[in-house]
Amino acid sequence: MSVLSIDFGTSGAKASDGRTVSYPTFTSHPGHVEQRPSDWLAAFHQLVDGADAYDGSVKRDGTAFNDAYDGRNVYDAIVLTGQMQDLVYLDNAPSALEPDRAVLYSDTRSTVPAIPRWEEITGKTCKGPPPTWQ
Repeated sequence: MSVLSIDFGTSGAKASDGRTVSYPTFTSHPGHVEQRPSDWLAAFHQLVDGADAYDGSVKRDGTAFNDAYDGRNVYDAIVLTGQMQDLVYLDNAPSALEPDRAVLYSDTRSTVPAIPRWEEITGKTCKGPPPTWQ
């Protein structure tokens, strides 16, 4: 079985064959850490389209990935991995709602106002980003 694995990290995506695609992280204000979900999708397409070939069972815009299959390796599966606790709001298309930004798990903009309230309500010490920025 031939498998293409793609890991989505904080600075970019890496395929199991060693190819990488980087994407930006936006830190426009102190504590803000955001990325564009459209960049993640573009990296996925670049890595899959650049792979030797895929069997066509996954389609983008109704077109099989291997329309120009030339006899090279065919992947039986594509595996996606990544450490994500990021929420992406989608419309009915589904496309990411504007602005095309996801607040990353490392974002700390709500730490100061949220942590005391979190600890008061739960009686627990908050470690990591609190879930109140949504």
